[in-house]
Amino acid sequence: MEPVVHKVSYDGKIVIGNKELACAVLDDGTRILTNTAVFAAFDRPRKGRPSEEYRLKNAPAFLTANNLAPYIEKEFADDDFSVVYISKGRELIGYRAEILSRICEIYLSARDDGVLLDSQKQLV
Repeated sequence: MEPVVHKVSYDGKIVIGNKELACAVLDDGTRILTNTAVFAAFDRPRKGRPSEEYRLKNAPAFLTANNLAPYIEKEFADDDFSVVYISKGRELIGYRAEILSRICEIYLSARDDGVLLDSQKQLV
């Protein structure tokens, strides 16, 4: 049996700091951020798919850095934050809104342990 693909009931934008992120509420009440919004929140470009060698199930592509692997595995464990949904007749992929705080925890923990690369420090 195929999973149910939910439709957007409400969409809009949420402002966090100086970022305006596209978001929506699905017909089952799930709050999501668009795929683009998650990348924009962390000033990350949307690139092609990362190597499947190290990629958690349906995690944003920028969460593939080897130095973050233990933190990513701890935060995401068996959670799948991706959501397939229908908006304006198109099937899209977004992420449950809770993903933002989980990504922040990854970077904060890695910073506290002194394992961030210089290029990653700006995200903290």
